Amino acid sequence: MRRATPRVAGTLTLNPVDTTAPSAPTVSHLADPANSSFDAGFTVAAGAAVTVTVNGTPLTSVQLAADFTKSTAGGLDSYTAKSNVSTGTETIAVSATLTDAAGNTSGAGTLTLNPVDTTAPSAPTVSHLADPANSSFDAGFTVAAGAAVTVTVNGTALTAAQLAADFTKGTAGGLDSYTAKSNVFAGTETIAVSATLTDAAGNTSGAGTLTLNPVDTTAPSAPTVSHLADPANSSFDAGFTVAAGAAVTVTVNGTPLTSVQLAADFTKGTAGGLDSYTAKSNVFAGTETIAVSATLTDAAGNTSGAGTLTLNPVDTTAPSAPTVSHLADPANSSFDAGFTVAAGAAGDGDG
Repeated sequence: MRRATPRVAGTLTLNPVDTTAPSAPTVSHLADPANSSFDAGFTVAAGAAVTVTVNGTPLTSVQLAADFTKSTAGGLDSYTAKSNVSTGTETIAVSATLTDAAGNTSGAGTLTLNPVDTTAPSAPTVSHLADPANSSFDAGFTVAAGAAVTVTVNGTALTAAQLAADFTKGTAGGLDSYTAKSNVFAGTETIAVSATLTDAAGNTSGAGTLTLNPVDTTAPSAPTVSHLADPANSSFDAGFTVAAGAAVTVTVNGTPLTSVQLAADFTKGTAGGLDSYTAKSNVFAGTETIAVSATLTDAAGNTSGAGTLTLNPVDTTAPSAPTVSHLADPANSSFDAGFTVAAGAAGDGDG
């Protein structure tokens, strides 16, 4: 009998066998640096397959690339929302999986993002704040409440301290109003305003701009009130002069004259840039105390301090007619020797 040949075992060492899926990747908030209540996007393990849904609708790969900027560092993929994509009102959810080299796919790591707002507000409107005394001038400007404001005067930007020194700021009805303070502007400056709004997520608008109408908050100098000498006697006044257009108050023995009384007691004339007020006949006897106060108001409604003057005596009242009396002839009273009259009277006799 032939002896049976023993069998030889066939052997094989397998390539790695991996049937274990990786752990679900962690999806994390990428906080908005301007406000941590918002998200700028999200991070996930590098290489993860990502599905983003916005208000329940999944983004395509094209839409995902259009809406988010992807970068990789430190073993993480970061997805940052692009400008003007989200307004903070959307519900944005992320689902991500990892697939290992053996093709095992993890369960999904998920996250609903905090609000994502990458849309800047509209540029605020800057409006004229008209001068109530003259609408050709501005008193300042208004802008949406909370706007960041830059004011330039003749091309030079005001610092925050200068802005506060030159304008009074008030807020009402959703608007910030900036009103120029007294004695800051003379109406000759070029004043321009630029304003932006920044929302809660840190998005800043474009600039709203405006060049103001002239702003004049500087009062004119007090006008000079001058004596108008009586041509017959310079110790007396005939009235007074003052800059043309000045508002005049005349007091007589402490009582102000009404406008009707002023017109009744003085004749007003204007020449050479001056208003002259000349006392009328038989109004004053030279015993009164007559004081004048005058102010000037410019086109923007700014009123000066008062120029004042107390007049020299004003006497426009003639004395009573003197009595002329017979001076009897001592030899015969039917005849006159002459006449008598108040001392100093100017005589006019028939020759």
